[in-house]
Amino acid sequence: MTEREVEPAPEWITWQQAAELVGCPVPTIDWWKRQGRIRSRHGRWPSLDRASVQEFAVWWQQREEGSERRRRRRRASRTPSPDPAEWATTAEAAELLGITTGQVGHLARTGQLEGQLVGGRRWISRDVLRRAIASRAAERQTWVSWADAAKVAGCSVETIHRAVQAGRIERRDQPGTALPSLRRDSVEAFTRQREAEAEAAARARQEAARSRGGAPPDLDHVWLPTAVVAIMLRLSPSGVRQRAARGYLPCERHGGRLWFRRDHIELVAAARFAAL
Repeated sequence: MTEREVEPAPEWITWQQAAELVGCPVPTIDWWKRQGRIRSRHGRWPSLDRASVQEFAVWWQQREEGSERRRRRRRASRTPSPDPAEWATTAEAAELLGITTGQVGHLARTGQLEGQLVGGRRWISRDVLRRAIASRAAERQTWVSWADAAKVAGCSVETIHRAVQAGRIERRDQPGTALPSLRRDSVEAFTRQREAEAEAAARARQEAARSRGGAPPDLDHVWLPTAVVAIMLRLSPSGVRQRAARGYLPCERHGGRLWFRRDHIELVAAARFAAL
């Protein structure tokens, strides 16, 4: 057998061969070819210069090794997460306190809740959370939110807002706080005043109706119309009429209207709100 010379490696290779030579995906070869790292020729196939691909392979390997070293350093320097038994996430703190995560972040930034940032994530001390929960429970005995005040008074939040502006309900002077801000006893006093005003208006309407011949069933009891009963029971007038039609509320129809004895409605109101 005659001795043959070893056939030299081709000067030009395909993109797939270049990817196998470097150890990377074909799109990576395309990207760095467009960046000028790999030389190519136009109009002929195969089109990538082997020498430039080999040079790129050395550079690529060094680049990948450097990236891996940096990743290992970052993992080694990363601070471990706090003990979940002692620290809670903002989502858990928000659920325990009954507020939003944004409010938890505000309380933590303003120093009202002890917290720490670990890896860009905020954690709240569970000891501080327990004290805050106890404090909020005590706060609820003295202060209520606007929505809760509307439920207590049996009116809309807009009515509560007008009462605060008129000075009939006391508001806590702490802007920006996430705590309830209306004094409960002033809300309850406003509720009693509102009921008294509604009752006085009902009496005035009764007197007017009596003068027109539309008097209540008798004068031995205090009779209330549907609108006043709705306020006392925190219901809508239609809700009162529906309950009366079903026999849930004792009433009498007189002069084309429904009338309710006040002592009966007070008993119903006491039983209704004792169950809440």
